[in-house]
Amino acid sequence: MRIRTRATTIMDWDNREVIVPNKNFITERLVNWTLSDTTTRIVIKIGIAYRADARVALQLLLDTARANELVLADPAPNAWLTSFADNKQELELRVFVAEINQRNLVRTGLQVAIAETLRARGIEMAQMAPIPSNSAPNENQPAPSADASSASKRT
Repeated sequence: MRIRTRATTIMDWDNREVIVPNKNFITERLVNWTLSDTTTRIVIKIGIAYRADARVALQLLLDTARANELVLADPAPNAWLTSFADNKQELELRVFVAEINQRNLVRTGLQVAIAETLRARGIEMAQMAPIPSNSAPNENQPAPSADASSASKRT
Protein backbone atom coordinates (compact mmCIF):
# COMPACT_ATOMS: atom_id res chain seq x y z
CA MET A 1 0.00 0.00 0.00
CA ARG A 2 1.19 3.48 -0.87
CA ILE A 3 -0.44 6.52 0.70
CA ARG A 4 0.02 9.78 -1.20
CA THR A 5 -1.46 13.24 -0.95
CA ARG A 6 -4.46 12.70 -3.24
CA ALA A 7 -4.83 8.93 -3.47
CA THR A 8 -3.85 5.61 -1.90
CA THR A 9 -2.74 2.62 -3.95
CA ILE A 10 -3.81 -0.79 -2.61
CA MET A 11 -2.89 -4.24 -3.94
CA ASP A 12 -5.94 -6.49 -4.41
CA TRP A 13 -6.12 -10.30 -4.20
CA ASP A 14 -5.13 -10.60 -7.88
CA ASN A 15 -2.01 -8.49 -7.31
CA ARG A 16 -3.54 -5.53 -9.15
CA GLU A 17 -3.03 -1.98 -7.97
CA VAL A 18 -6.27 -0.22 -7.07
CA ILE A 19 -6.08 3.56 -6.78
CA VAL A 20 -8.52 4.97 -4.23
CA PRO A 21 -8.97 8.75 -3.87
CA ASN A 22 -8.29 9.66 -0.23
CA LYS A 23 -11.63 11.47 0.08
CA ASN A 24 -13.34 8.05 -0.30
CA PHE A 25 -11.89 6.99 3.05
CA ILE A 26 -13.78 9.86 4.68
CA THR A 27 -16.99 10.05 2.64
CA GLU A 28 -17.68 6.37 1.94
CA ARG A 29 -18.01 3.17 3.93
CA LEU A 30 -14.76 1.26 4.34
CA VAL A 31 -14.68 -2.45 5.23
CA ASN A 32 -11.46 -3.77 6.73
CA TRP A 33 -11.70 -7.54 7.15
CA THR A 34 -8.69 -7.85 9.42
CA LEU A 35 -8.47 -4.61 11.42
CA SER A 36 -9.23 -5.97 14.89
CA ASP A 37 -9.91 -9.66 14.21
CA THR A 38 -8.67 -11.92 11.43
CA THR A 39 -11.57 -14.36 11.83
CA THR A 40 -13.78 -14.50 8.71
CA ARG A 41 -16.89 -16.41 7.69
CA ILE A 42 -17.26 -18.70 4.69
CA VAL A 43 -20.71 -19.43 3.24
CA ILE A 44 -21.14 -22.49 1.02
CA LYS A 45 -24.44 -22.91 -0.84
CA ILE A 46 -25.63 -26.40 -1.74
CA GLY A 47 -28.71 -27.54 -3.59
CA ILE A 48 -30.17 -30.98 -2.96
CA ALA A 49 -32.99 -32.81 -4.71
CA TYR A 50 -36.47 -32.62 -3.20
CA ARG A 51 -36.51 -36.38 -2.60
CA ALA A 52 -33.50 -35.99 -0.26
CA ASP A 53 -33.98 -35.69 3.49
CA ALA A 54 -32.95 -32.11 4.35
CA ARG A 55 -32.41 -32.93 8.06
CA VAL A 56 -29.91 -35.65 7.19
CA ALA A 57 -28.15 -33.39 4.69
CA LEU A 58 -27.88 -30.56 7.24
CA GLN A 59 -26.33 -32.90 9.80
CA LEU A 60 -23.86 -34.19 7.20
CA LEU A 61 -22.85 -30.60 6.39
CA LEU A 62 -22.18 -29.91 10.07
CA ASP A 63 -20.25 -33.17 10.52
CA THR A 64 -18.13 -32.37 7.46
CA ALA A 65 -17.40 -28.87 8.75
CA ARG A 66 -16.42 -30.13 12.22
CA ALA A 67 -14.05 -32.66 10.67
CA ASN A 68 -12.04 -29.89 8.95
CA GLU A 69 -9.21 -28.88 11.30
CA LEU A 70 -9.15 -25.27 10.05
CA VAL A 71 -12.85 -24.64 10.76
CA LEU A 72 -13.22 -22.90 14.11
CA ALA A 73 -15.29 -24.50 16.86
CA ASP A 74 -16.14 -21.02 18.19
CA PRO A 75 -18.05 -19.49 16.54
CA ALA A 76 -19.58 -22.86 15.74
CA PRO A 77 -20.50 -23.94 12.20
CA ASN A 78 -24.17 -23.55 11.22
CA ALA A 79 -26.20 -25.24 8.50
CA TRP A 80 -29.55 -23.94 7.29
CA LEU A 81 -32.29 -24.82 4.84
CA THR A 82 -32.62 -21.36 3.28
CA SER A 83 -35.24 -21.79 0.56
CA PHE A 84 -37.18 -24.00 -1.81
CA ALA A 85 -36.35 -23.38 -5.45
CA ASP A 86 -37.87 -24.81 -8.63
CA ASN A 87 -35.66 -27.90 -8.71
CA LYS A 88 -33.94 -28.05 -5.33
CA GLN A 89 -33.87 -27.44 -1.61
CA GLU A 90 -31.25 -24.76 -0.98
CA LEU A 91 -28.93 -25.28 1.99
CA GLU A 92 -26.16 -23.09 3.38
CA LEU A 93 -23.18 -24.09 5.46
CA ARG A 94 -21.60 -21.21 7.40
CA VAL A 95 -18.20 -21.67 9.02
CA PHE A 96 -15.47 -19.45 10.41
CA VAL A 97 -11.71 -19.62 9.87
CA ALA A 98 -8.99 -17.92 11.89
CA GLU A 99 -7.12 -16.28 9.01
CA ILE A 100 -8.28 -14.72 5.78
CA ASN A 101 -5.65 -16.66 3.79
CA GLN A 102 -7.36 -19.94 4.86
CA ARG A 103 -10.64 -19.08 3.11
CA ASN A 104 -10.01 -20.65 -0.30
CA LEU A 105 -8.24 -23.71 1.12
CA VAL A 106 -11.11 -24.40 3.52
CA ARG A 107 -13.85 -23.62 0.97
CA THR A 108 -12.33 -26.04 -1.55
CA GLY A 109 -11.73 -28.73 1.06
CA LEU A 110 -15.27 -28.47 2.38
CA GLN A 111 -16.86 -28.49 -1.07
CA VAL A 112 -14.97 -31.62 -2.11
CA ALA A 113 -15.75 -33.34 1.20
CA ILE A 114 -19.44 -32.33 1.03
CA ALA A 115 -19.81 -33.71 -2.50
CA GLU A 116 -18.14 -36.99 -1.47
CA THR A 117 -20.20 -37.30 1.72
CA LEU A 118 -23.54 -36.58 0.07
CA ARG A 119 -22.75 -38.96 -2.81
CA ALA A 120 -21.77 -41.71 -0.36
CA ARG A 121 -25.10 -41.29 1.48
CA GLY A 122 -27.13 -41.27 -1.75
CA ILE A 123 -28.15 -37.61 -1.46
CA GLU A 124 -28.38 -36.11 -4.91
CA MET A 125 -26.97 -32.63 -5.34
CA ALA A 126 -29.17 -30.52 -7.58
CA GLN A 127 -28.17 -28.15 -10.34
CA MET A 128 -27.52 -24.68 -8.93
CA ALA A 129 -28.91 -23.15 -12.13
CA PRO A 130 -31.87 -24.95 -13.69
CA ILE A 131 -31.38 -26.53 -17.10
CA PRO A 132 -33.93 -25.18 -19.59
CA SER A 133 -36.64 -27.80 -20.06
CA ASN A 134 -36.24 -27.82 -23.85
CA SER A 135 -32.47 -28.41 -23.83
CA ALA A 136 -32.17 -31.97 -22.51
CA PRO A 137 -34.46 -34.80 -21.48
CA ASN A 138 -34.64 -35.57 -17.78
CA GLU A 139 -34.89 -38.96 -16.12
CA ASN A 140 -38.70 -38.79 -15.95
CA GLN A 141 -39.16 -37.77 -19.56
CA PRO A 142 -37.30 -39.88 -22.12
CA ALA A 143 -36.01 -38.37 -25.32
CA PRO A 144 -38.47 -38.63 -28.21
CA SER A 145 -37.93 -41.60 -30.49
CA ALA A 146 -37.15 -41.20 -34.17
CA ASP A 147 -40.71 -42.34 -35.04
CA ALA A 148 -42.26 -39.69 -32.78
CA SER A 149 -40.04 -36.97 -34.25
CA SER A 150 -40.88 -37.86 -37.84
CA ALA A 151 -44.60 -38.15 -37.01
CA SER A 152 -44.68 -34.65 -35.58
CA LYS A 153 -43.05 -33.28 -38.77
CA ARG A 154 -45.76 -34.87 -40.95
CA THR A 155 -48.67 -33.14 -39.21
